[in-house]
Amino acid sequence: RAAYPQAFRGQVLDNAEQHHIEPELVWAMMRVESYYNTAAVSRAGARGLMQVMPTTARYLLWVAGRAGARVDLFDPPENIQMSVDLLARLSHRFEERKPLMLAAYNAGSGRVKRWLDESSASHLDRFVEEMPIAQARHYVRSVTGTWAIYQYLGGCGCVADLSEHGYVLRW
Repeated sequence: RAAYPQAFRGQVLDNAEQHHIEPELVWAMMRVESYYNTAAVSRAGARGLMQVMPTTARYLLWVAGRAGARVDLFDPPENIQMSVDLLARLSHRFEERKPLMLAAYNAGSGRVKRWLDESSASHLDRFVEEMPIAQARHYVRSVTGTWAIYQYLGGCGCVADLSEHGYVLRW
C-alpha cells in the first residue's frame, strides 16, 4: 500500500465522483505519469501530477467557457480537475473503453480514432498491441496494470476483472 498511495485523496475523490471516473484509475495514471511529483515536466512539455499539456488545458478552459483564464498545472487541485475532466470527455468519446481512453490521453484522441479506423484488430487487447507508437502501448499496459493493483488494494478482491475494457488480470 505504501507504494500505491491515494495521493491527493480529497481532490481525486471529489473530481472522480463529479465526472463518474474511477478514483483508482486516476491514482494509477498519477503514479505512471509523474510518480506523484507535482513539479514534473515531460520532454514534450506536459506538466504536473497528471502531465497535462498546456494546449490541452487551454482547450478544456475554452470548452468550459473560460477561454483566456489562467490555470496553474503545477497546482495539484487544478491539475487533477483538468485531467479528470479530460478523462470524462475521453470516456464519452470512446464509449468508456478504458484502454482507448488511456491511449487517447497519452497519444491524442485524433490519433487513436485514426488507428481504430485503420486497424483490422477484432479485439481491444489486439488493437492495443498493434498501436503504432510503442510509448502509447507501454502507457496503456502500465496504467492498466497499476489500475488493477489499486483496485486490488481497494478491496475489490483477488481478481481484477477488466474484461469489459479488454483485459482480465488475475493475481
